[in-house]
Amino acid sequence: MNIDPCCGSGGMFVQSEKFVQDHQGKVENLSIYGQEMNSTTWKLCKMNLAIRGLDANLGPHHADTFHQDLHKTLKSDLILTNPPFNISDWGGNQLTDDVRWKFGIPPAGNANYAWFVCSTLKVVHFSESFS
Repeated sequence: MNIDPCCGSGGMFVQSEKFVQDHQGKVENLSIYGQEMNSTTWKLCKMNLAIRGLDANLGPHHADTFHQDLHKTLKSDLILTNPPFNISDWGGNQLTDDVRWKFGIPPAGNANYAWFVCSTLKVVHFSESFS
């Protein structure tokens, strides 16, 4: 299972397919879950995966992972993501009471720690350890 909380146009998913093929795995066993906040980019991702025959659950609509996680309960063995590091306008000041920040509130002016925490909590082994 591959989860990307900020999947953009789906490039990491395409690379996952190539990795599986290069290692004689079965692409049909690849489960893809993602989320993208930009409407146009979300549509591009759906198209990018469709033309490659990759089935994915990108949620029913575009949405911001920090403010509307469409895959809240989903857990995976790994996360493959390339988040938009150093974004300063991620709305962290609206999420100070969020349960995801049990080890500290990310700085409102930089989303790096927030991306790390949101991604880590999706990994089965980490999420079980931190419950």
